[in-house]
Amino acid sequence: MEKMDLNLVSTQTLPRRRAKRGVFNLLRRKTRAVTLGPRLLGTRVKHLLRDELYIDVGLQSAPLVVTKEIATLELLAAYQCWMRGVQAFLAIIVFVLSLLPSTAVVDWTILAVSGAAVLIIMRVYSIKAEYTGLTNVLYEDHRNIFTSPFLLQMLLEILIWCIQTPPLIFFWRPFFELLNYFLFVRLYAVVVYVHNAAYVYRFFCRAMTAVAAFPLTTTFTVRTALAYRKAKVASLATVVSWATLSFLYAKAEQVSLYDGSWYAFQAISTVGYRDSTPVTAAGKLVAFLAWVVSFALIAYLVVIFHRSLVDDTNEHNMYILMRCHRLSHVVREDSARVIQTAWRFHRLHSYPPAGVVRRVKALFCAWDLARRISWLRRERQEWMDATQRFRAIPSTGILEPEQEEQLRQLLRAAQQAQQKADVEAFFRSCVEGRDTLPTRQEVERAVTGNARVENLYSSATDVLGGAGAMMANVDVSSLLKKVEMLESNCSRLTMAMEALAVMAPTNPPSLAQSHS
Repeated sequence: MEKMDLNLVSTQTLPRRRAKRGVFNLLRRKTRAVTLGPRLLGTRVKHLLRDELYIDVGLQSAPLVVTKEIATLELLAAYQCWMRGVQAFLAIIVFVLSLLPSTAVVDWTILAVSGAAVLIIMRVYSIKAEYTGLTNVLYEDHRNIFTSPFLLQMLLEILIWCIQTPPLIFFWRPFFELLNYFLFVRLYAVVVYVHNAAYVYRFFCRAMTAVAAFPLTTTFTVRTALAYRKAKVASLATVVSWATLSFLYAKAEQVSLYDGSWYAFQAISTVGYRDSTPVTAAGKLVAFLAWVVSFALIAYLVVIFHRSLVDDTNEHNMYILMRCHRLSHVVREDSARVIQTAWRFHRLHSYPPAGVVRRVKALFCAWDLARRISWLRRERQEWMDATQRFRAIPSTGILEPEQEEQLRQLLRAAQQAQQKADVEAFFRSCVEGRDTLPTRQEVERAVTGNARVENLYSSATDVLGGAGAMMANVDVSSLLKKVEMLESNCSRLTMAMEALAVMAPTNPPSLAQSHS
């Protein structure tokens, strides 16, 4: 009887399940039909980028899987740069449409373009989660855009693209009409696109650095991707800010574009001082934005000109040394925070979640862990980059061929001298003048002493290799004396830096995020 009841219940629920599956399949087919055009366009763009931007990596010392992975990283970086360019183009279109009179056609067009930009943002962050290799540790088996560690950044960008005047307004019309004045904020996509264009090959350069063991620094990347980046960024930011403020003031105060351009020029060049005063609330808002933008632009230009005028090699080396010292402490502290967060997540995730509160805690802990891992990895990259820049020439950021050859000769000579010194020291301490075999403790002491001398030689060769011009014939005694002098100077410098760090106020670690 019970079996008959179960069969009856299953036959009753089967049509419902089929109906639900039919609705889901219909919705899936409709969604795929609507998104067919963008998906085909994305596939075509990926093939185009693969044909145009593929760099043949044929290193004999690198396995085939490594070269394929390098090409994949390069393709993903170029694809993301292209998508950011499309988003920047849509941001410019939306800004131009916002300058037109507010009508139903204009509002609906802005809404459609904003929806397309939201889809592009989702695709950009899915690419970013793919090439960075970061995943949410709580959803390793179910990876999608909503379980990505960059979910909060994606939602923030989507929120920016959702702030606009709705096409249909039933109440609070004056308030909603003011929202279109904030559409200029979407021009941040232009800045992000310029940033990605400047560093489009950085992932490829990092991979080549790991494979070829060649010091490709940030300056090398900038010089091969986009020359004079600071000058171009400053010029582009000035022109875009001037044009944006001109159009906004002309629309807010209902004046000609010539008057708006003159007002924006006065506001930017004199840090908010001008000979005219806005009357409307929107005009006063534009005046406040002009003051903020002018202050930021002038401060940035002053810093650039100061660095270009005061460019000393000793100051550069001292700055890089202090930066390496600071990053070493930051990496140590952030590593401890990553370990603490990982242990907290392990305790929350080791047992099955008993309630909703525990699941929410595990979710937030997983997001925090992925975010801290991203910070730590970026800080370690900055630390390695600063170390390479300290050992390189400040003007070029990379070692010269003559210095590389001298460094190789110095290393070979130091290794040969070290091998001879090891053999002679071991023979004198354990074999010479003895009738019996040496004990294990004596051999260990001899090997430990030789290893300590080898460390001194390696540190000396590193310092001399970064400095450059030395002869291949190395005098062992003079080299050891120079190493001892260098260690004493470094110890005094470390004590002075620690004393300054004790007196100086401590700041929390940087919370800067990459816009790539």
